[in-house]
Amino acid sequence: MGALKKGTGSLIRKYAHYSSIFVVCACFLNCAGPNIYHDFKEQLDEEITFSQVLNDPESHKGKMIYWGGTIINTLNMEIGTQIEVLQKPLDSRKIPQKTDQSEGRFLVRYPQYLDPAIYAPKRDIVVVGKISGSSKKPLGEIEYNYPLISAKEVELIKEAPAKTQPSIGFGLGIGL
Repeated sequence: MGALKKGTGSLIRKYAHYSSIFVVCACFLNCAGPNIYHDFKEQLDEEITFSQVLNDPESHKGKMIYWGGTIINTLNMEIGTQIEVLQKPLDSRKIPQKTDQSEGRFLVRYPQYLDPAIYAPKRDIVVVGKISGSSKKPLGEIEYNYPLISAKEVELIKEAPAKTQPSIGFGLGIGL
């Protein structure tokens, strides 16, 4: 093997430095969570739990929340859209966890038309909105008291692309 030209080591260190900054930024952006959380963070009352609202929605009327879950049903109404959501705990990225745990259901009223083919059952969603009371509706053979959210924003969580083939890779690094 031949020797590197004089000055090549500093060039390699320079590019290694820039590539490490790029990797850190990419990881940070990937873990930042949904935009709507950051857009409304200052207005949210994050002390309110779902179970508190489920037990007494009227006492929390007007409070701004950030909740997430899995869409059960989307219904277009005369004015806007109503989404029935199965509440799920949020992970550190502020997106619904892939779990069977839930504290219940809630209804989201959004003032604009949302296509039910896109806001479809089994899709994960996050919502920022104000608690506007509750709505009793049949759920099987019972009357369920759904917390009602007047949404400011809704955001679907992007599904991870399905892997069709195993990926194999290799890398080459230079230790400096």
